Amino acid sequence: MSKLFKLKKWLTIEDTAKHLTSIFDEPVKDYDVLRFALDGHLEISVNLVNHATARKCGFKNQLQQLMFSFNFSQFHIKKAA
Repeated sequence: MSKLFKLKKWLTIEDTAKHLTSIFDEPVKDYDVLRFALDGHLEISVNLVNHATARKCGFKNQLQQLMFSFNFSQFHIKKAA
């Protein structure tokens, strides 16, 4: 584990995939990270850099939720404490 990784409080989906690839010693893609989140293995948060407010919403099914996920480029994975 790199020193830089230890300092980060948040990871992008891409960084998370790279880190999981090094841990599991097998390729992990961005869509795998999203699947892990849908399955409840990871917590995904949105970093609203413009400090806008957000409202929690629901989805009809997992496909709709996954499609919504791809519309955001600023997803971050919150590291466990």
